[in-house]
Amino acid sequence: MSVDSAAAQMPPSFNLKYVCLKCGRVLLKDLSQSLVLKCENCSNELDAHPGDKLGESIIEQCVVCGGDDLYVRKDFKQMAGAFIVTFAVVVATVAYFYSANMLWPILVLVLSAIADAALYRFIPDLTACYKCKAEYRGMKRNPEHGNYSHYTAERYRALARQAAEAAAAKGA
Repeated sequence: MSVDSAAAQMPPSFNLKYVCLKCGRVLLKDLSQSLVLKCENCSNELDAHPGDKLGESIIEQCVVCGGDDLYVRKDFKQMAGAFIVTFAVVVATVAYFYSANMLWPILVLVLSAIADAALYRFIPDLTACYKCKAEYRGMKRNPEHGNYSHYTAERYRALARQAAEAAAAKGA
């Protein structure tokens, strides 16, 4: 599939967040407009790797690096989640300290668990690439891509570390 025909078939809200390989700048791209990946900072242009199902709003491989090891996670900031849990624990502790019974702290924790379940249900998924860390929003979930795997992520970190060491040894 050509780059232009894939972009013409994209859903209206297909967004890509990736890092420029030359200057390291984080870039946001609406791929429903074009699949040309050009950095506004250093003018570095990457070759896009559209898969066969990209027009059906299913990501098969990374458009940025062409890697096929992708995972799905919730599009939610981890720090916000940690803050919500910490806030619930602090409020439950204060309720325990000032109340004569355990009803209020348990109620606070149960309500925070219900709120967490509601957030999990309604927050959309995003697909991310292990190799280049590109994030895709607005796509249908590909059943071939599972949840995050620490084993796969560590394998890619080790490969990146080896490539950096080889480049440093070559330059020295």
